[in-house]
Amino acid sequence: MTFLLVAILMTVLAGLVVAWPIRRARRVSGTADRDFKQSLRQHALRELAEEVASGDLSPAELDGARKDALRNIETPTGEHNRTATGVLRRARTPAWPFLLVLLLAAPLLFLAWGNWRSAILGVRSASRYNLDRAIDRFALHLKKHPTDLAGWRLYARAQILMGHYAQAAAAYAAILKLPGQGQSASALAGYGESLVLEHPDLLDATENSIFNHVLELRPDNSKALWYGGLLALSVGHDRALALHRFRQLLELGGLPEAFTRLVGERIIALGGHLPVLWEPRTIGFRIGRDPALAGKIRGGTLFVLVRTDNKDSPPLWVRQVPVERLPVAVRLKPSDAMREKARFGSGLHYLLEARWSPARGEEALSRVRYTASRVVTGRALKDHPLFRLNFRLASPRGPASLTIP
Repeated sequence: MTFLLVAILMTVLAGLVVAWPIRRARRVSGTADRDFKQSLRQHALRELAEEVASGDLSPAELDGARKDALRNIETPTGEHNRTATGVLRRARTPAWPFLLVLLLAAPLLFLAWGNWRSAILGVRSASRYNLDRAIDRFALHLKKHPTDLAGWRLYARAQILMGHYAQAAAAYAAILKLPGQGQSASALAGYGESLVLEHPDLLDATENSIFNHVLELRPDNSKALWYGGLLALSVGHDRALALHRFRQLLELGGLPEAFTRLVGERIIALGGHLPVLWEPRTIGFRIGRDPALAGKIRGGTLFVLVRTDNKDSPPLWVRQVPVERLPVAVRLKPSDAMREKARFGSGLHYLLEARWSPARGEEALSRVRYTASRVVTGRALKDHPLFRLNFRLASPRGPASLTIP
């Protein structure tokens, strides 16, 4: 309401700013016309006096000439008459039409292009209205393009954020029907989350089976670990399984601080112990090659990384190193972490990986040719200072693929 009062006041002030010069112009125009005529009178009388002094005009004719000159000044004719009349007409133009147009145009323009809902309903309500409209437009887009996977994902997540859990569940169900998405762990987790949030007090075996299946596909899916832990308690009454999933969720890391505290409180309430998370000082690698690759790996770039044991998980630590020859020793440090506080848990498994590319610079990562990897436990990362990786030809007939047995 305050915003509306301020807007009205500013509109009135703007109207006064426009009206004042117009009204002042009328007064100035009238004054200028009187001054101009007075100047003409003085000039005409001065000329008549000069003519009498020079003998061109007799004193007897002076009175008649003075009357004629003054009459011509007061009653202009010809072009001067039309110009003066136009000036006076413009000077008499009233100011109220301009003021009226301004007062009417300001609110109309504000309603058309302004965010008037913020002024009347508040910023939060106006933002929600705008988001609802955007979601509705997106729904129309999906009706015309039902195979837009990225669009369905965005639409489903937006519905969850808006609290429309039934619509979100329907959107995730549509994703699962798309080609190649029937076993998508992220879509299944989103579908299960929507069902749980729609009826948080009525958890059943359907949601439990969904998140169990997600954890079979992606054991490190944080959403499945959280909801799976809750369902293990409420549906399966399995406290040990719930503790295991909550502890694993903390060991994965990368959670918001408030959520980390919440999970920790759940673990303690169930009588469990918080997992020990730690950040190693360094992780050492010695990277070599098979003799068969002596002539194939020369120079180039080496990528060394550590991540959880899942092919789709992002790296925790990674380093890019230019190399001339192998073997080479590489040490990863906390400064190589891809996220802040990238800690490790003793109960998880981690993938150590080395990738070699013959290129350098920006093209190096897109031209990776050989890969060597190894899975270790978190305890092994803590206890062993050095790990060996060797590039090996997996099959003489197959493509150039290197693994660690």
